[in-house]
Amino acid sequence: MYPYTYADICAECKERYPDFKRNKRFNTIMRSINQDPECTYERKLDPRGKGGVGKRFYGPQALAKLDAQYRA
Repeated sequence: MYPYTYADICAECKERYPDFKRNKRFNTIMRSINQDPECTYERKLDPRGKGGVGKRFYGPQALAKLDAQYRA
């Protein structure tokens, strides 16, 4: 369901959009995507730990939202 990592999203954006840069615009879009539970899933790197660092995974819906912003 969530096959992409942040690096995969950036690589895919470089291929899709000729004028792509990881700048303020991209970070703003990603911030809104990160808040949408349909687009992202955060998995804790240590599931037994109470706190700990998590890693985000992204679904195809994230790319659809990026398409809407960059191709508009």
